[in-house]
Amino acid sequence: MFWAGGLILDVRRIQYELRKRRADEILDFAFVVIREKLGQILRVLLPIVVFFLLVDAGLIALLSQLSEGDEALDQIFMFPVILIQVMLLQIPVFHMNARWLFEADVRDRSIWKDTWRTLFPFLFRIVLPYFIQLTILAPLLISLWNVLIRGFYRPEVLFLEGLRGKDMRKRISSLTSALQVFTFWLFHIILFWIAMFLGLTFFESVFELLRVQNFEVYTSFSLTSLLFIFLIFLYSIFFAVSRFLFYVDARTFLEGWDLELQFIRGLDEMTSQKRIT
Repeated sequence: MFWAGGLILDVRRIQYELRKRRADEILDFAFVVIREKLGQILRVLLPIVVFFLLVDAGLIALLSQLSEGDEALDQIFMFPVILIQVMLLQIPVFHMNARWLFEADVRDRSIWKDTWRTLFPFLFRIVLPYFIQLTILAPLLISLWNVLIRGFYRPEVLFLEGLRGKDMRKRISSLTSALQVFTFWLFHIILFWIAMFLGLTFFESVFELLRVQNFEVYTSFSLTSLLFIFLIFLYSIFFAVSRFLFYVDARTFLEGWDLELQFIRGLDEMTSQKRIT
């Protein structure tokens, strides 16, 4: 048991059913968590998403004028903007995940407080280093490996387990299975494009029914389409929840959280029973 990020990480307080899950089971479990916590997700994240979309709408209009309608150039400029917005959106989702795991009743105020307190540490330790490696250093494959595979659990180890330096690197190495993380990414890449296709196809049908003119502008696979950007934000929430559950699964497998929790609860039940004399 230890203190990190405003939470006492005590296995006895875990709210989820712990057992070893396959990648597809983790994705199913993420859907269940989102469904159960949908109200809080909307209350906390909707204002952020709306703000980002307003900023993106202004940038798209500005870039369209500057590039004289060159959509390819507009997408190149919008890519780093969307990338950093998605990573910033992960911060409140991270804190929601952490509190959902250890608290039965999580208040919105706690999420906002955690987000504000860790905003700058997250920005300088996670968001900016990852952003640089995924954009400027992307041609160097080692940078993609560091972010997508080797540094997969870095936020949890940094901000939940409170480890730094050599201890952090050893801990990440012990948690990380390159094959499992790669499989997880592969699942999400496939699922992302399926979700985008189905989402945009659905909105195409709606716009056709409403007889919206030139609706193809809104339903294209383009970073200049606000609808496509909105769907990316929605999917990033699902990704963040399933990614955190993958961390929980890794710790369950490595440390036997499920067995420890069953043992503790079994002892609690035994000691709570009155002895017959």
